[in-house]
Amino acid sequence: MWSRDDPDDVCEWKGVRCNGDGEVEHFWWTNKDDDGTGTVVFEFLPCSMKALRMYLNALSGTIQLADLLGKLEVVYLYHNQLTGSLDLDRLPAAVRELDLSSNEFTGDISLEKLPKGLEV
Repeated sequence: MWSRDDPDDVCEWKGVRCNGDGEVEHFWWTNKDDDGTGTVVFEFLPCSMKALRMYLNALSGTIQLADLLGKLEVVYLYHNQLTGSLDLDRLPAAVRELDLSSNEFTGDISLEKLPKGLEV
């Protein structure tokens, strides 16, 4: 069982991939459909995270793209029930893949300050 005192166990979890130093770099939590409920709070992700894949779930609530970690390169949160507005102008420069489709976002979106490496 995982504990804060022994975070190395996290590397054994299904859907988690760690680097050679035992730091979480990739997290997959996908295809849970209605069983994949909850909210997403970026500020609690490990700072070593490079890829976050949480799609085809029933995640809800708003997300703050400004809270994405500086090393995060891949963010897939499509096919959830996320709401609110998106501030794409505040995406970290490292983001190169972003899929937020099939959610319930509202409002205007600015595409003027996207990261240079983002694949469109």
